[in-house]
Amino acid sequence: MNYDRRRFLLSSLGGLVSPWLLSKGRRVTAFGGGGGNGKSIVFVNLLGGVDGLSMVVNYGQSAYYSRRPAITVPAPGQPGGALDLDPTLQIGLSPLWPELHALYQAGDMAIVQKVGYPTPNLSHFESQDIWSRWRRTVTTDSRGGLGRLSDTYFTQEIDLVGINTGSKLDFVGNANRKFVIASLDSFVVPSDTAHATDSEFRNDTAEAMNLSVAGGDPLLLQVKSTTQSALSLVNQVQGGIAGYTSSVIYPSTKLGSSLRDVARMMSANLGTQVYYVQTGGFDSHANQTTLLTNLAPDVSASVGALASDLQAMNRWNDVVVVIFSEFGRRNFQNGSTGTDHGHGNYVWLVGGAVQGGLKGSPVTNADINQDYLPSAIDFRQIYWDLVGEHLAYDPAPILSDFTPLPGGLNLV
Repeated sequence: MNYDRRRFLLSSLGGLVSPWLLSKGRRVTAFGGGGGNGKSIVFVNLLGGVDGLSMVVNYGQSAYYSRRPAITVPAPGQPGGALDLDPTLQIGLSPLWPELHALYQAGDMAIVQKVGYPTPNLSHFESQDIWSRWRRTVTTDSRGGLGRLSDTYFTQEIDLVGINTGSKLDFVGNANRKFVIASLDSFVVPSDTAHATDSEFRNDTAEAMNLSVAGGDPLLLQVKSTTQSALSLVNQVQGGIAGYTSSVIYPSTKLGSSLRDVARMMSANLGTQVYYVQTGGFDSHANQTTLLTNLAPDVSASVGALASDLQAMNRWNDVVVVIFSEFGRRNFQNGSTGTDHGHGNYVWLVGGAVQGGLKGSPVTNADINQDYLPSAIDFRQIYWDLVGEHLAYDPAPILSDFTPLPGGLNLV
């Protein structure tokens, strides 16, 4: 056993193990090939309610320009103009998303229009909980949607991975089967290079004590089992990603780092079926154009880098990346050249398996002349289709209170 692993045994009670693996009733298992079909979903949560009407530009609708004159995106061909998606429907994509536009042109991006849920709620907290639960109303089942998916079909902690998300309602399940880390680089055995000689003695002693535990106190047995399992997890993850090499340059941002970690894990074939990452600050009540100029390019560049990486490793057809936010924003600008909380929005999906194009009915002048975009497509329809058609699981037990559209949305 090397020095770093021995050092880990000494620090396990107060370090890596305690917050992650010592939860009540936690099952610590080895992982390997995974129990799914080799496909995966990457959720990218744009926290705060991104203004979908700035990201998908309905330049053919006069109300788009009359209701938000200071924050609109010009039509294609004009300075700073939209990137055309459909010249017939006169719909474009924000010029802040060039990498995503390239994926759309390649047929690898679907845009679902006017997405929401029944009886919309303008609270960040309520709306985030609704998206996290995959349910419109609270029931006696307090689990998140991904928690229910994990409870029903997943068998390994590594099947559901959250990177730089912290604990989220989405992951809550009865089996607590999830793998949530700050980053892959932080998921290592700590070392002490300042006092190597003393540390070696202490670590050897701690290791011997741990290995000698047999029978007796259940807590000591749990510590022994947890420590050994944690070491196994660290070794498998770090050993798996050790061979990752790539010429792709990701943005030097939290989102870029998180999606690079997704690529590293996919290169290791660890069997992960769902990844979850997030980026935030899209609550644009004031100076919306500046806010989006600062934040939106990172989304496109980071997802574009992931796409290039997965294409190079021949995994692009196995992945669907879902970009979403808890709600849209009002159709009209406020007095601070921003927009307040709204209802309907867009959901963007990219991947080699994605059936590209615009999904659902386009936004009309009548839609924009309302205060909010309508919620014409329930967001759970997207999850129903992805669970059933991409991961190849029966979505009914996960979305038992939802009635899907006949034929679905043809996403994959």
